[in-house]
Amino acid sequence: MLDALDYGVYQAVNTCVKVKPNENAVILTDNKLKAIAMRFAEELKKITPNLKIYVLDDYGKRPFKIPPFILEDVKKSDAVFDITEYIYGDMPVLYEPLNKAVAESKTRMASLVDIDESVLKDGMNADYEKISRFSKKIYGIVKNAEKIRVVTDLGTDFTVTLGYKWAVLDGIPVPGKWVNLPDGEVLTAPKNVEGTVVVDGIIEFLGILTSHPLKLEIKGGFARKESISCSRKEIKDKFIELVFTSDENSCRVGEFAFGTNLFLKALSGNLLQDEKFPSIHIAFGDPHGSLTGAEWKSSNHMDAIILEPTVFVDGKMIMKKGRYLVE
Repeated sequence: MLDALDYGVYQAVNTCVKVKPNENAVILTDNKLKAIAMRFAEELKKITPNLKIYVLDDYGKRPFKIPPFILEDVKKSDAVFDITEYIYGDMPVLYEPLNKAVAESKTRMASLVDIDESVLKDGMNADYEKISRFSKKIYGIVKNAEKIRVVTDLGTDFTVTLGYKWAVLDGIPVPGKWVNLPDGEVLTAPKNVEGTVVVDGIIEFLGILTSHPLKLEIKGGFARKESISCSRKEIKDKFIELVFTSDENSCRVGEFAFGTNLFLKALSGNLLQDEKFPSIHIAFGDPHGSLTGAEWKSSNHMDAIILEPTVFVDGKMIMKKGRYLVE
């Protein structure tokens, strides 16, 4: 019997990406996550001898533009595993080109950005067939919705105007698509967002904010710098630095999403997993245009999780204080 760590790797390769004998596979990694990537390589070699491994640090200091020959191998492959650390600035030069290469091919890709052993033991030990079924239920509820309102006891009260495509990220990629692992997410890019957001979950690069939530106003889809407050000045200042200094869209809400991994019971501190926690999250910056069809871009993509929300889809409550009301 496999232990939790080995089973997490096994699930990613076999249950999620469903690698078949003699398929062509690619692992993209870096020095920080190379040890974990080698665990994936061992599992893949049990299935196929056709495996290529690229260590980004061999080609320069990040962020840098991913070499074209790697993208060509991605396009020619059947299965890709992106096992890399997220470096601020990677979005336009690494992840966007990588996602585009997958979209232009028949590749199935799992993105395991910032994966660690604890996440493999936790989020990757979930039942992905159940996650897939539940995610599709949520998609069925929201796919034709016009507006979603989110409120919390801490003061969150904002409304999202919809209009772009929704994407179901259930951990099981089909050809020409990528998913994050661990997974469990139904997302879109908002047409507009108006209202107050109090982030008490986790913000990428800033950690868990349960004891010191960050509050801000969003107008016309953009965060307002003058509205931002937090009991810890260093968090407020870092948030402003990351969100307001990249480009004209870095402070725009580029993602609105439901976390649908019902097997997660608490935040871990790892954004890769925590954005799948049963809740709501938004992201400032890039709108994942390859998934949502949004036409604008940003070099930033910074997720922020809101705990225990009550959510109304076109006036109908589907979540109450973080508990789904969907059967």
